Amino acid sequence: MKVHDVIIIGGGLAGLTAAIDLSRYGYDIVLFETNSYPRHKVCREYISNEVYAYLKNLGIDLLAAGAVAITDFEISTVNGCKTATKLPLGGMG
Repeated sequence: MKVHDVIIIGGGLAGLTAAIDLSRYGYDIVLFETNSYPRHKVCREYISNEVYAYLKNLGIDLLAAGAVAITDFEISTVNGCKTATKLPLGGMG
């Protein structure tokens, strides 16, 4: 049986970026994910600008890959009432 330095359970954004980052330091990593890729995940369509520099450092430039900058948040009810606000940090999706 092969022994790995790091075992990551879950291939979501956190698991994948951790695997990329740790592999840059020479760690032998195995990542387990139950689902196949690509897949649609509604809850992960917004990424805050807080992590943009970190992702770029990993060689991942989402804006260059076609992500769209998001600066506003808007929500509406089924009756059509809306409210909106500017996002202080913004993000991409």
